[in-house]
Amino acid sequence: MEELRKQLSIALKEYREAKEVFQEKEAIWWDLKKKCEQLDYEQALIDGRTKKVKVGDSTKQPELSYDELLKVAKMLGVEV
Repeated sequence: MEELRKQLSIALKEYREAKEVFQEKEAIWWDLKKKCEQLDYEQALIDGRTKKVKVGDSTKQPELSYDELLKVAKMLGVEV
């Protein structure tokens, strides 16, 4: 029984050390991930992958005529 407790104590100590190392590495990973995302966003602003949209700058959808609406309704199987 004493040997088992000793092994358990050693295993618990190793686990705690491994957990601490993991948490440190995980924190480093999150920091690097955030930096990478920030750099990618800044580059996207430069190369045009993102664009700033102004409030009220939405494009209006074209209006359909009554005949076009009936045609679309017929294609969708809706009786008007």
